[in-house]
Order: sequence, then C-alpha cells, then structure tokens
Amino acid sequence: MRNIGQRFEQFIFDLFKSFELDGKLISQPTDRGVDIEINKNSSKYGIEVKTYRSRRIPISTFKTSLIQLQYNLQNNNYKGGFLVLTANIEPTIREELKNEFKIEIFDRGILISLTSGNEELRKELEAILLELSQSGL
Repeated sequence: MRNIGQRFEQFIFDLFKSFELDGKLISQPTDRGVDIEINKNSSKYGIEVKTYRSRRIPISTFKTSLIQLQYNLQNNNYKGGFLVLTANIEPTIREELKNEFKIEIFDRGILISLTSGNEELRKELEAILLELSQSGL
C-alpha cells in the first residue's frame, strides 16, 4: 500500500496528465530532488510535491523547499519548475515567492480550483486531504 506522500505524488502526476502534459514519476532515490518530470514544447519541467498535515506552514519552510528545488532545477537542466503543496499560502505571499524564486507554486486552494471540472480527481484530492488531516504527518 502506498503511503500518503506517494499517493499525493500520483495524484499530482494524474492532474498534470489531465491537462494533456507528458511526464513521468521519478522514483526515489533517483529523483534528484524532483518528484515528477513534465515535458512541454521540448522543454523539461520539474515538480516537487510536499505533503503537510497542517493547512498553514511557516514561510521559512516554503522558502527552504524553494531553495532546494531551485538548486535541483538548475543543476539538472530543467527549464522551470513547480512546488506543489497540500498547505495554503496567502496569495500575496505566493506571488512574492514565485517572483523571488521563479518557480510556480500550487497550494491547496489552487489544487481545489484545478480539479473543479474533474469529479474523479476532486474526490481523490479530498480523500488525500482528509487522510492528511487525520494522520500524524
């Protein structure tokens, strides 16, 4: 049985696939700090997926993840990247971090919005978020 982190990675992979983007899940320990690789227009993008039990996480935690992801993207020839989280970030802070690190950030609210037209993905996201809220992660 997959743990919640692997389940969330698979969900994010399926979400990107639903937008007709080609990609692959990268299994650990060979993931080089990127959980999912997406190909678009002959360019490669890295996606790092983070699960949190709490909806609110300190900004310093996000910044640490962004610094690590930025380093991994630059050192592995990715054109760009995404940090995808189960937590919420205030929109103004998300925009500031995006501008500072040049990495797209998808938080809980954005994921809910992106799944609004896909009942299967919406139900899986809700199940993952519920499981996280009840777990000790």
